[in-house]
Amino acid sequence: MLKKKYSIYLWFNKLSPKAKAFISSFSAIVAFIIGAFLENRIQMIVGGQPGDFEKGLLWIVLLIIIAIGWGFLHFSYRSFLETHKDTNEKNRRVIEEARERVTKLTLQQLTNCDAIVEKENVSTEEFRSVLICEVDRINNLITAAWEVVNSHYNVSDSPTERINFELTLITPSILDSELTVASWRNKDNRRPKSLLKRDEGEIDIYQRTEAAKMMKNNDSDTRIIEDTSAPSENYESLYEDQKTRIRSSVLHPIISSKSKPLGVLVLHCEVPGFFKVADRRFWHELLSVFAPSVALEIERINAYNKANLHLSDPIEKYQPY
Repeated sequence: MLKKKYSIYLWFNKLSPKAKAFISSFSAIVAFIIGAFLENRIQMIVGGQPGDFEKGLLWIVLLIIIAIGWGFLHFSYRSFLETHKDTNEKNRRVIEEARERVTKLTLQQLTNCDAIVEKENVSTEEFRSVLICEVDRINNLITAAWEVVNSHYNVSDSPTERINFELTLITPSILDSELTVASWRNKDNRRPKSLLKRDEGEIDIYQRTEAAKMMKNNDSDTRIIEDTSAPSENYESLYEDQKTRIRSSVLHPIISSKSKPLGVLVLHCEVPGFFKVADRRFWHELLSVFAPSVALEIERINAYNKANLHLSDPIEKYQPY
């Protein structure tokens, strides 16, 4: 019921000023009519007929109940507006910081390029890594995105209440063309467990993931999984107890300029319901800040390897993942 009520508030808050004014005016008219009606009924308390006092008293109680209900409705709506305002302001700050991080990484790359220009001799490795492609730039983007989320949503003073976020990039491997985790970031910067199973021979392990489904269906929108343990999600674990670590998740597609699926950014945590479908638009906007830059780096690596095949004296193929 509470969820439904706030949905109504959200709907009302999105209306045009004219629509809001009309509804507010109509509500005032209805309140005036009810007040006039009740005033006549309340006067029965001083009537001389048998039972008038009890009837008048009943109408007074009814008026008090209506007043309390109306006051609670007004209070809860004002509380919703304040909460909604605070949430919007926080979301604005998060996205603003994300953009600043991407800009900082771009300026850092510019500085690296300037340093190469000033050198008399440039090695093949420097030429490739700085001017063409480098997986470290993908890692830096993944780290920056994770740090933005972690810094804004891990605000508890108690270490036991802090949320363990993890961000991974799932994309086809250059080594064998099967899906892999090319880059990741978590609290301990620990390698994903699923990569160990891949190293042990299960090279197609990620074909069972929700990310693989997104790429296969060429989905272009952000997907929210509120609770991976919900039967309706049909979320398949890759290893034992995975659903304990991954209870809520956001999947954001990495797409080329020709709408070709290049990979998926997967952000998850161990708190069920942390990521909500109602907040999908915010998470879409946030991850969209980083996605184009990640797509560019993937395409740079692919383009370098393809162009390298046509050189008269090919350089060693770049296979970072």
